[in-house]
Amino acid sequence: MAPQTIPAVQQPQSTAPAVPVAPVAVPVPVPTPGTPATPPAPPPEEVRSVARIGMFRRYPVRCLCYIVAILGLITATAWAFGQDQTTWGLVALIAAGLVAARFLYWFLTVQYTSLVVTNRRVIAETGLFTREASEVPLKSITGIQIEQDVVQALFGVGDLIINCEKGSKQQMLVLGVIGPEPVVQQINAARG
Repeated sequence: MAPQTIPAVQQPQSTAPAVPVAPVAVPVPVPTPGTPATPPAPPPEEVRSVARIGMFRRYPVRCLCYIVAILGLITATAWAFGQDQTTWGLVALIAAGLVAARFLYWFLTVQYTSLVVTNRRVIAETGLFTREASEVPLKSITGIQIEQDVVQALFGVGDLIINCEKGSKQQMLVLGVIGPEPVVQQINAARG
C-alpha cells in the first residue's frame, strides 16, 4: 500500500498592513527628597549554636552526695526491714524517695536548660514544666567573661558572664556551660 499524503491547509492571509507595536513604559517609583527610602528588610533570625549545661561536670561533689545519700537510705531501708524495724524502714524509704525526687527534678531542670546564640541575640532558656527565657541583643553586649576553677577546667565546663550596656538586666550569668570557649567565639562572631 502506498503512503498517502495529506494536503496542507492554507490559512487565509490578511490583506491589512502590519502595524508596529510600541513598547509600553512601566512607571518606577522615585523617592522624593522629603520622604525617606524604606530600608531593606533585616535578614531572618538564624540559630548559630546551642550550648548545653553539664550538671555532673559543674557539680560533681553535689551529684556524688545525692547518689551516696540515695544509696545509703536504700541500704538503711533494707536493713530496717530485715531487722523487723518497720517504722524505721518506712522513714528511710520515704527519705530515699524525697531525696531521689529532688535529685531527679534538679537533673531534668538542668537538662532542659540551654544557651542559644542567634545572629541577633543570646537567649538563656530554662524550665522543666514552664519555659523561661532571658535574652540579650548582640548589639548591647559589652563583654563576656568565662569563670572556671581547676575542677571545671578539667571537666570542660565554665560559667559565662555576659555584660550588657542597657536593659533591666546588666548581666546574664549562665552556670556550667559545656565548652565555654567555643560558645564565646560564636557570640563574638555573631556580634561582628
